[in-house]
Amino acid sequence: PPRPQAKSKAESAEMRAKSNDDEGESSRIKRRSEAFQSSQAFITLALNRALDAAEKQEIEEARRRADTLEKRREAEAMAAAKAFVAAKAEADRKAREVAEARRKEMEVKAAAEKKIAAEKDVAASTTAAAEKVAAEKATRK
Repeated sequence: PPRPQAKSKAESAEMRAKSNDDEGESSRIKRRSEAFQSSQAFITLALNRALDAAEKQEIEEARRRADTLEKRREAEAMAAAKAFVAAKAEADRKAREVAEARRKEMEVKAAAEKKIAAEKDVAASTTAAAEKVAAEKATRK
């Protein structure tokens, strides 16, 4: 029969070994947990940085689109202004042509009226002269 003290020593050694195994397993679990948490923190940091970069890129892209849109609108406004100026110039030119045509028409009309008046004067004076000659002939007989 084993001695009680030896049995106790063997049990004690077995208990220590089991305790050491438990502590070893516990510390391995703890190290794995810390490593996992560390990798989680690293992944979270990397994701946050990637999200920040993507957000900055998105903001920059939106800014570029806004600038492009603003430039396009400015170009459209400039083109519209040029078209308006060209249309106004064309309308002014046509208005001047119409005014010039009316002025010439009035000149022609005035000249025609003057000519008609002169012809009437000539006809009246010719008629008056013919009447005078006829009256003189009538008085001589």
